[in-house]
Amino acid sequence: MLELGALLAQVTAHRVMWSYMLRWPCGFFESAGKQVVTIAASKYARAAMAAAPDVAQQTRLLVEQCKALERIDQLHEAQHLDDVALEYPEAPLQVLHDLHTQYAPAPGPPPDRDMLRLLEERRGWSEDDWAAECTVAEQHAAELEEQLQLDEAAGVLRKRVLKKQRRRAEQARLQADTLAAHPHSFSAAMNKSQLFFHPDKRAGHAAEGIDTNAECAQLQEAWKQLDACRIHFEELRAYEEQASTAMEQ
Repeated sequence: MLELGALLAQVTAHRVMWSYMLRWPCGFFESAGKQVVTIAASKYARAAMAAAPDVAQQTRLLVEQCKALERIDQLHEAQHLDDVALEYPEAPLQVLHDLHTQYAPAPGPPPDRDMLRLLEERRGWSEDDWAAECTVAEQHAAELEEQLQLDEAAGVLRKRVLKKQRRRAEQARLQADTLAAHPHSFSAAMNKSQLFFHPDKRAGHAAEGIDTNAECAQLQEAWKQLDACRIHFEELRAYEEQASTAMEQ
């Protein structure tokens, strides 16, 4: 209902509707356009808080609030931008994790919060950028492992020092392997996953009695939910930066 109120207020304040209203000899119509949009934005903010704990709906409504305020150059008045934790919902992540684990490793690594966070940190990177980082991580891990082998063979270092070196080498190897296993972007991960689970690609599984259509539908719905969250998260972060800049100015 709050969102409906926001939409109706914006219809009233739309430039086409407002042009008809301005024909009436009333001073209110000449000065209240921005106020109506501000009311609509406030309703969006209230609707976002009422939508908890659905983070997808919350971020979508906060983005709509920002869009409304941006049209009247009042983005600095946006409310509750910091009150929603931008964490992906658990249900679609669990669906993807279960399906990927069942057919591992062909569909790719099971998506989890760490993987999505890694992809968010590198959003905008090209596949070449990702490959370069993987190469650097692999070289670093190989160097630490080689040095550890030399030090162990020499036998001149204390056990405590060797233990620290071994831990650093293991951490570097884990990071290199993690980067190498993950796709370079959210879209790449989603496309690889959907391609593997597409019914046309899994004739053998269908022959074994596995309902590939049902699995594909579950997987696509889960990715759709996560992709919608990803888009809203990026939009909201961009508006947060703009609002912060506007307040500083």
